[in-house]
Amino acid sequence: NLIYKCSNHGAAIAAIFDEILAVPPVQLDIIAVTKSLDIQYKKPIEIPNTIAFEVHLKSIFINPKGQREIESFGQLISFNENYYNNKIIHATATGLWCESSLLANFIKSNL
Repeated sequence: NLIYKCSNHGAAIAAIFDEILAVPPVQLDIIAVTKSLDIQYKKPIEIPNTIAFEVHLKSIFINPKGQREIESFGQLISFNENYYNNKIIHATATGLWCESSLLANFIKSNL
């Protein structure tokens, strides 16, 4: 039980990255599925702590099948107690989402 008192589980962080890195496709009104997710864990998170996730759109391109692919980047951060502008990076992630006409058609037919 001691491990949960002083750090956070990587799978929980991965699940949150999978959700928040999908924000750019949603904002662009593109129905897409996760194609890849690469996470780099850099520093443990001490508990209790206040954390935040940052998300940025990196690129949009058309793949050889004619589908749009959206690449986004994110960071899991916390802030030094003494300096709000001094952010501590705990993990970074890059995700790639691929437009899915199959999923879009399923959603449209079930609304």
